[in-house]
Amino acid sequence: MDNNLKKIKVFVVILFLSSICFLSSVLCSITYAAVPHLINYQGRLTDASGAPLKNDSCNITFSIYDAETTGTLLWQGTYNSVPLAKGTFNILLGSINDTGYNFQNLAFDKPYWLEIKVGTDEPMKPRQRITSAGYAITAERLVDDPLPTARGGTGATSNANTANGVVVPTGAVNAANGAVVLDANSKITVAQLGVWVDKSSSYSAQQATTDGFVLVYAQNAILYIYTDSNANPTTLRATQQADAGGLIAVMCPIRKGDYWKVTYVTSAPTAVYWIPLGA
Repeated sequence: MDNNLKKIKVFVVILFLSSICFLSSVLCSITYAAVPHLINYQGRLTDASGAPLKNDSCNITFSIYDAETTGTLLWQGTYNSVPLAKGTFNILLGSINDTGYNFQNLAFDKPYWLEIKVGTDEPMKPRQRITSAGYAITAERLVDDPLPTARGGTGATSNANTANGVVVPTGAVNAANGAVVLDANSKITVAQLGVWVDKSSSYSAQQATTDGFVLVYAQNAILYIYTDSNANPTTLRATQQADAGGLIAVMCPIRKGDYWKVTYVTSAPTAVYWIPLGA
């Protein structure tokens, strides 16, 4: 190996991440594919004059430390007979592990530096800091780990089922308001519409057992929908008027626990439906 070899030009460091997202009108889930713990590394070896190295191949040792100088050796891999094309080479960091080291054990949760040694030469200086692409590996941990306290969570996940039968990460969402929920497979789920409940025969105040909607059909009427947390709701949420012979439809969202009622002028509604979510 040429002892004058002192230069390396790095082209690209890429970490490939895969994920699959499926969306439908009533169900949304995120499924995570396995994250490959490999970093694609390409470089170009030159001699002291800057000319590409003419060797057909060479041995290259890659080492990862937790500091720019000295520090602790966290991983090392020696790649033998690496092919060179006009000095250019391409390898996958992590595809080879020296005895006692495992690339998959790197958490990528703090700064790392890469040291390169060609053949029997001294390691090249300075070490190269691994940029953010490598740290995407840590995203895989969010699939199974609870939301960390450093990111606003509690560091724990509640396995208790809520009223609509889903698992909610503690501290991550507001379960009472039915915001975002995770099931046991770490999928984000949007509750689907439940069975329409006919309320046409009663216009007294009703309490919503889940989040949902009130749908009213009427003809030749002025409709009013009231809703709030009182058993006799007084907060006007929606109103609509139909001329004689006309048919109108009014829909109003209702929060879980609130009371709602429909009143009218001239003619009773043709139909009133309660449409729950997640039931």
